[in-house]
Amino acid sequence: MITVTVRFFASIRDITNTELMSISLPEDSSLQELRQKLICQFPEFEKWKEFVRFAINHNYREIDFILNDKDEIAVIPPVSGG
Repeated sequence: MITVTVRFFASIRDITNTELMSISLPEDSSLQELRQKLICQFPEFEKWKEFVRFAINHNYREIDFILNDKDEIAVIPPVSGG
C-alpha cells in the first residue's frame, strides 16, 4: 500500500468539505484509481471527473500517471476569470 496526500481547491474543496486528506491505495495505482476512489467517497465529484486537473508534486500529470508513496496530489477544478 502507498499513502498519498491530496489537496483540494475551490469547488472541489466544497464537495469534500476539507482542504487536505491522506488516502491509501494499492501499489502501482494511477491517478485514475485515485479519481475512482474519490468518486466512491464523494459521489458529487463524478460530475467534475472530466474537468479537474491533477498535479503531482507540483507537476501536472495525465490520468494514467502511476503514483508513489508520499506523493502530494493537488485536485484543481477549472477556473475562469478576466
